[in-house]
Amino acid sequence: MYEYPDRADPKITDLRVNLLRQPWGVSTEDLRFSWVIEGTQQDLSQTAYRILVYDRYDGHGEGHGIFDSGWVDNVQSSGVPAPGLSRLLTADAVYYWQIRVRMVGGEELASPVQIFTTAKGETFGSAPGIWWGEEDFLFLRHEFSVSTREIEGLDAALLTVTAASPEPTRQFVYNAYINGTCHGVGPTRMGKTPKGEKILYYHTYDVRPSLCAGRNCLSAICYAIEGRAFLCELTLHFSDGTSRSVTNSSTDREGWRAFGGDAVFGKDNSIGTHYFTAHANNVDMTRYPAGFSLAGYDDGGWSVPDATLPMTAFGRLLPDGIAPVTRYLHPADDITEPVPGCYVADLGNEIVGGVRLELDLPAPCTVTLRFGEQRNPDGTVKYRMNTGNVYTETWHLIAGKQTVETLDLMTYRYVQIEGCPVAITSDMLIGLEIRAPFDGDASEFSSDSTLLNDFYALTKYTVKATTQDLFVDSQSRERGAYEGDLLINLMAAAAHSGDYGVGRLTVEYLCTHRTWPAEYILLVVISAWELYMLTGDDSTLRKWYPHLREKTFTDRLNPDVGLIDLGNIPSSTVNSILVDWPHSERDGYDMSVAYNTVLNAMAARAYRALSRIAYVTGHTEDGKTFAELSNNVRNSLICRVYDANSDAFRDGLTADGTPSPHLSQHATAYALACGIYTDGDMAERLAASIRAQGKIRMSVYGAYFLLMGLYDTGHGDVANGLLLDPDISRGARTWAYMRYVMNATITTEAWNQTNKPNMTLSHPWGAAPAHAITGGIFGVRPTAAGFASFDVTLQTHGLTRASLRMPTVKGAILLSFEKGDGLTLEITVPPNTAATVRIPRGYSSSVTADGSAQICPTGCIPLRPGRHVLVFHR
Repeated sequence: MYEYPDRADPKITDLRVNLLRQPWGVSTEDLRFSWVIEGTQQDLSQTAYRILVYDRYDGHGEGHGIFDSGWVDNVQSSGVPAPGLSRLLTADAVYYWQIRVRMVGGEELASPVQIFTTAKGETFGSAPGIWWGEEDFLFLRHEFSVSTREIEGLDAALLTVTAASPEPTRQFVYNAYINGTCHGVGPTRMGKTPKGEKILYYHTYDVRPSLCAGRNCLSAICYAIEGRAFLCELTLHFSDGTSRSVTNSSTDREGWRAFGGDAVFGKDNSIGTHYFTAHANNVDMTRYPAGFSLAGYDDGGWSVPDATLPMTAFGRLLPDGIAPVTRYLHPADDITEPVPGCYVADLGNEIVGGVRLELDLPAPCTVTLRFGEQRNPDGTVKYRMNTGNVYTETWHLIAGKQTVETLDLMTYRYVQIEGCPVAITSDMLIGLEIRAPFDGDASEFSSDSTLLNDFYALTKYTVKATTQDLFVDSQSRERGAYEGDLLINLMAAAAHSGDYGVGRLTVEYLCTHRTWPAEYILLVVISAWELYMLTGDDSTLRKWYPHLREKTFTDRLNPDVGLIDLGNIPSSTVNSILVDWPHSERDGYDMSVAYNTVLNAMAARAYRALSRIAYVTGHTEDGKTFAELSNNVRNSLICRVYDANSDAFRDGLTADGTPSPHLSQHATAYALACGIYTDGDMAERLAASIRAQGKIRMSVYGAYFLLMGLYDTGHGDVANGLLLDPDISRGARTWAYMRYVMNATITTEAWNQTNKPNMTLSHPWGAAPAHAITGGIFGVRPTAAGFASFDVTLQTHGLTRASLRMPTVKGAILLSFEKGDGLTLEITVPPNTAATVRIPRGYSSSVTADGSAQICPTGCIPLRPGRHVLVFHR
């Protein structure tokens, strides 16, 4: 079993502001604080907290306080508000905060002091942005000096950046550098406020590690085919409370220099699809301003940039509230030469991003690069992607040493290089991953099942590689945020990572950017509730409640039938019902019905979630109304659509109320996932009908609901059998086929090309095994917001042993089980939470808990913080 390191004394760690571990430029609108208590002692629990905020802090325990919450008798430690603080804070300022907690027994703990800075004021961006001419690609640079004394006194060096527009290309506009080091890319896709105002997001980076005494260079490479405007501000904040604005690109435009990049990168072809245009980086090194990002570069031939529209013309400028997205190095794993003069680099894993090539050439030459997810039978790269993207670039190289980097946002594993006069070796080529930071040690898993271990690794890497600024379907064909993808991404990310900023931003983005499937708008409500349960932060629920409340289709509820009637809207148009995707994965679903079972089951679950949201946000009457609506829809489905003879749900009702003759796997699977059953006996019969089918008949997306519905009702034997199906025959709907036949390193859009010829091998909606392991096999589910309490319900069928480390806002939950004469569970419950372990199916109420035999007639064993050993007996 994974263990916490031995620690004599408890301590406070993992401080966050607005869920951010690096709280630079946070919104002061509704500040929330979070912290984790660490320790190995039994029963470590908080009884009260005290939030202290300073506007100056000397680093040695002395600070000038501006806010003291006083002792608050509350166990909450995530998403904690500080009433009255916001009005004391000013924009674009540095503050410091500390949490003190009182523990059971009266002991008091104090955290380290964490620095945070507030977002820019409303005037940020009101001046013109900068650009140069009509160039789509643009180089920008600004040199400045920093003294040794300033370096020594720095508390933060904050670079705030945004640019317009990320929309037409659906990729990042700016790449920001300090002294040649890339600190981030952005901005994220444009959003909207609850009032419908457009938002142009900005991000703030602490660039202290890249600064040096003397001359420094702040630079950027930008790409935009619309909008074409850039804004940044660099401010040095010192420990004595003073600050110095180094530059604001709007007000200090004369101090900047610009160089057009269209001739450098070329605009001959696009790596996009009909959803977006994004020009390939056809790099011409004869024109490339090598060394431009370093101080001392001769920019005498560069121009003063032009003034553009004010940045606020593109939208209200607000911080994005996510961890910084930047470039990470991914070395090549292997280089082969499938045909003479054609080198193919295998990165070992698919990445999202661009490439760097370091060469020393005897003479100028022109090379062709081709990128792809797969190889052709002859070993070359399949650069004409299944998705319609054509990943090819032409580079004009110079003689001598050179480093070529691209800004591309491609999904690829293989790079093919043709026409190079020197042999390409693995030390020359590096993939440039564009992603959010990822702590690989936050989650761990092992078991006696090689299949399950490989699926866990597959989904863990999927979360790492595909988390950028929003949860999107894939960065290849569409680059679009979808509500169905959101839920699966959110739960997969929670299994592997303790960061929730991208999930929160995507929930809020989709509140005003709905997609076409009818049931998807209901999934925003469900995802918002799941986010709250994971984080304990109710700010998104409160801010967006009016929007969530409208995502219900209550106007289409037929009171005589008790169900929603959307009729037969053509596929892929607004409010048409998805059921599953592609059409071939619907198991023959009867799409002619007026009252669709999948839509109505999802509505019942969404109404239940909305009822809970209403109670949390103080809308008590709404809470009662939506709870009643949920029960009514549930009861109507059972009464009118359930077929007792088949122990399954029909696909729906016709307009006159006649049940459809068809019974798809989807109808029953969604019923289980959405709680559409009267009791355990009915759930047993529904699960038995799926058991009898023996195979998954749904897509990789739909399989998430299939598995979780089975786990929710205690049918892990059926779920594990489907999850661990080893079938790798052609057309198999299994993760085994995905992993071993398609050789996927990121989960795929479909089970295989037989089911979806235009699929991508980079689509995180296939990551159901992540939550299936944590929330299904181990059954870890929060029962109070922010994991203030949680359940553990083991469903270990097909496994003999397994161990798990799962990150939460309360700290990591550690679990392991092993089967022998009984079933032994070791569990470490983090401080300041409580667990309820439920006796697994097939075991008696006789339990040995921490060495003491006991009978648990309720089937539940409550556990306080600390390490426990439970033995379940037959």
